[in-house]
Amino acid sequence: MKLALHPDDPPVARMNGVTRIFNTYDGFRRAEKLAASPNWGILFCVGTWSEAGAGAGKSVVEMIRDFGGRGKILEVHFRNVSSPLPRFHETFPDDGFVDMYAVMKALREVRYNGGLGADHIPGLAGDENRRAGTAYCIAYIKALLRRANQDVG
Repeated sequence: MKLALHPDDPPVARMNGVTRIFNTYDGFRRAEKLAASPNWGILFCVGTWSEAGAGAGKSVVEMIRDFGGRGKILEVHFRNVSSPLPRFHETFPDDGFVDMYAVMKALREVRYNGGLGADHIPGLAGDENRRAGTAYCIAYIKALLRRANQDVG
């Protein structure tokens, strides 16, 4: 059994009077040291980490290289956002400020082989069940993966 830590969402220092510590690189390193277990890792939410911007201490790709390079990424939530805090909205993978190909390529470079899913899929007019949005996200993810596999091997 493995335990994956998701970053605080939204990644703010305090929310409703409660201090939050899992929204920065240092917070995640601290959690890793406290757990000190081969069964501990992270559920790396690209969207949440992107929302934090420079305040996270490391970029999305830097986090992948660090934690993924050590086999500590157990699952990935693959989504994009319009911009970092204080104002953002969730977007389709090809419509935000993060280069999602660079994210996919970094995951392949560290030989990540766990689960990766579309996350917080935006709604489309007339798509109440989000089936069309889900299909779009999955197709886009597959295209990015195919290209990264070609480039990285």
